[in-house]
Amino acid sequence: MTKENAPDIVFVIGSMMSGGAERIASQLINRFVNQKHNVLLVTFSSEDDFYDIDPRCRRQNYSPKGNGAISRTINLIFKLRQVLVSRRPNLGVISFIDYSNVVTLVAALGLKIPVIVSERVHPAHHKVSLFVRLGRRFFYPKATSVVGQTTSVASYLSQRYGLKNVTVIPNPVKIKQKTCQGLIPFDPDWPKIVLFSVSRICDQKRLDVLVTAAVMLWKRHGFAVDIHIFGAGSSEEINNLFSLVPEGSSVKLEVKEPIKDVFEKCPKNGVFILTSDYEGFPNALVEAIAEGYPVFTSRFDGIEDVLANSAIEAVSFECGDASSLSDLIYRYFTDFDYSVASKKALLEAKNCFQPIEQIAPEFVRLMEN
Repeated sequence: MTKENAPDIVFVIGSMMSGGAERIASQLINRFVNQKHNVLLVTFSSEDDFYDIDPRCRRQNYSPKGNGAISRTINLIFKLRQVLVSRRPNLGVISFIDYSNVVTLVAALGLKIPVIVSERVHPAHHKVSLFVRLGRRFFYPKATSVVGQTTSVASYLSQRYGLKNVTVIPNPVKIKQKTCQGLIPFDPDWPKIVLFSVSRICDQKRLDVLVTAAVMLWKRHGFAVDIHIFGAGSSEEINNLFSLVPEGSSVKLEVKEPIKDVFEKCPKNGVFILTSDYEGFPNALVEAIAEGYPVFTSRFDGIEDVLANSAIEAVSFECGDASSLSDLIYRYFTDFDYSVASKKALLEAKNCFQPIEQIAPEFVRLMEN
C-alpha cells in the first residue's frame, strides 16, 4: 500500500458492542473522520456494532481462531501485525481496553509506529488475566503513551508498573445548551419518586445498592419509588435485583435494554444514581449532569477528577452504603436549600467538562510527538 493510501490512524478495540469504552471509541473515530483523517478500525469480534460508525471509516475484523486462549491470542497478534506492516499508518495506532492494548503492543514490536494504549477502567480494582498483568509489566513501557482517564488511574499505573509514559485524558462530554431542569423539592401530592441508572448489571456496578436504598425510602418514609435501570446483565444478576424488592411494597423495578441515546428515553423527572465500586471514567454520570439531571454517586477512586469538591461533598456517598444514599435522596426531596445547593454544585462541575472537539486532538498530539 502506498503511503498516500495508508490510514492515518489504526484504531484497535475488541468490539463495538454496548459499553462505555465502545461509546467513546465511536465518538473519537467519527470525530477523526470528520476532521479528514483516514481511519481503519480493527476489531476482534463478529458481534454487530451497537454504536454508529461513520461509513467512511474502513473496517477489518479478526475473530479469534484457535482451541485455547493462548493460541487465539497468538493468532490475533499475527493478524494485527500483518495489518500494521501492510498499512503503516501515517500517524499511529490507538488501542482501547487492556487485552487489546497488550495484543497491539506485541504486534507493533519493532515497527517504529507510535502506539497509544488506553485503560478504560480502574486497573487497581478490575481483575484481569495473567496475560494482561504481564503485558502491562513488560509492554506498556514500550507504548508511546499509556492513557488513563483520571489522575487516580494514572498514578496507579505509574507506581504499580514504574511507567513514565502515562497521560491523563478524560472522556469527552456532549454539552447541551438546553437541558432538563431537574426536580423541585418533594411535594406530598406527587405519586412517586423516580430513580434511574444507566449501567451494565454486574458486581462492579453494585446496583443492589440502588434497589436497597429505594426500599429504605419506602420503609422509612412511605415514599413510592420507581426504579429504571437501562442495561444488560445475566438472568441471574437481574433476578437478584428483583429479589430485593419486597412483595406488596411501593417500590417498582424495571430493567430495560441499553439504547444508543439513552438520555432521550430516560424519565425527565428522574434522579440519576451511580453506585459503582470503581470506575475508569463514568460516562453515564457526567452525561446525566450535562443533561441537567440531579445525580447521586458513589465516592469511587478518581471522583475528584470528575466532580468539583463542592459536588463531591453534596451528592456522593461511600461505596456500598445504601443507607447514606437513601438519606441523600430523602434530603433532596425535603430540604429546599440542600436541593438548590446540590444543583449549583453540579452546574459548577458541568462547566469543567470537555467536548469531543477538545479531547480528540489530544490523542493526535500524542501520536505526532
